[in-house]
Amino acid sequence: LWCEISLNPIHMDGGISGISIFSRDLTERKRAEAERLAMERSWQETQRLESLGVLAGGIAHDFNNLLATILGNAELALLDIEELSPIRESLEQVELAARRAAEMTQQILAYAGKGRVSVEPVSLNAMVREMSTLLRSTLRQAPITYCLNHSLPAIEGDTAQLRQIVMNLIVNAAEAINGGPGAITITTDVRTLKPSSGEGFEPTPEPGRYVYLEVQDSGPGMSRATMAHIFEPFFTTKFTGRGLGLAAVQGIVRSHGGALRVESCPGQGTTFSVLLPALEMGHGGSLADPNRRANSIRKGDRSEGVILVIDDEPGVLQLTTRLLRRLGYTPLDAASHDSALTLLQRYQASVRCILLDWTMPGHSGEAAFSLLHTQSAHTPIVVISGYGEQDLFETTAIKPAGFLHKPFSAEALQRIIAQVTSDTA
Repeated sequence: LWCEISLNPIHMDGGISGISIFSRDLTERKRAEAERLAMERSWQETQRLESLGVLAGGIAHDFNNLLATILGNAELALLDIEELSPIRESLEQVELAARRAAEMTQQILAYAGKGRVSVEPVSLNAMVREMSTLLRSTLRQAPITYCLNHSLPAIEGDTAQLRQIVMNLIVNAAEAINGGPGAITITTDVRTLKPSSGEGFEPTPEPGRYVYLEVQDSGPGMSRATMAHIFEPFFTTKFTGRGLGLAAVQGIVRSHGGALRVESCPGQGTTFSVLLPALEMGHGGSLADPNRRANSIRKGDRSEGVILVIDDEPGVLQLTTRLLRRLGYTPLDAASHDSALTLLQRYQASVRCILLDWTMPGHSGEAAFSLLHTQSAHTPIVVISGYGEQDLFETTAIKPAGFLHKPFSAEALQRIIAQVTSDTA
């Protein structure tokens, strides 16, 4: 209850004979003002996150182009040298470092909400067990208690990104304990939300059935001031920056239609809770291995046909043409949309497939796709991008014949071309 009280003296016969009291109820005005300030803060936070997301997405896109060149050339070199060559180990280290950098760009894209690549059923329980095993050295002997619902339904999403949620939350809990006394509790469950039952979660979840993940630590906890910053990129309370860990978690959860809640008090530990939409059918999914590398690819016999490659990045364009030659195709390379249209007009009868980089100067990806499709409607177009497929096409009617995510391997390139050309054969 808020009220304003005014006291005024009553003057009579040269003195004060009394006091007049005026009281006004300000509760509604204060409540309205608090709501306005909350909405203003929410709007400012949304604008800040959108700006950071645009910046992060742009950086990740440019970095993916560089990584595509590094990874592709390392792969070509590994394919060309002898198995016992003394430089093989060095090339493998280059490839490994570049793959780790590629994982970082996926975290950046996840923060930007643009990193979702492939969608498949995923078993959250299996993922929790897998990541706990892989992170044993990071956990520093911190005891873990598992409270897993063994009837957990599957969730649908990108395996690599969902793995980042689990990994980053477990690592964060372990570092909060920091080798001291304390424990970590990991819980999975099913939650059916009714309207207004998702209190504390951001964004507010819609009513429905969710898979619930909770990672709780008994570490020192956080103040409200610290909690206000934990989802900022590179923010840390530790001696060294941990990169995009929690910021990536927030972006991945958001891009998968989920919600996130954090609860903490100084001296009482921290609890992160995640809600992800449950699949109606099924109780699991196979987990792909993102670190698998093909040891060999099928080398073509120079009779595979002509492929038109469109990319404004010289390194990526040169690499892709080299890979295509290795696979037995005859590449036509174009660094601009206009050059591509000219080449397509000249060699239309021979071109079996078009590889189109989605983000280039000149036309938008959608406009470029339409121009190419109009000129050669029966030629399959494969879109290449560092962004996720769903993010590119969820708001457009365009349906490419295939999608290739940067950075890509020779095996992935060979597979997608074989797929789209066999469909039109």
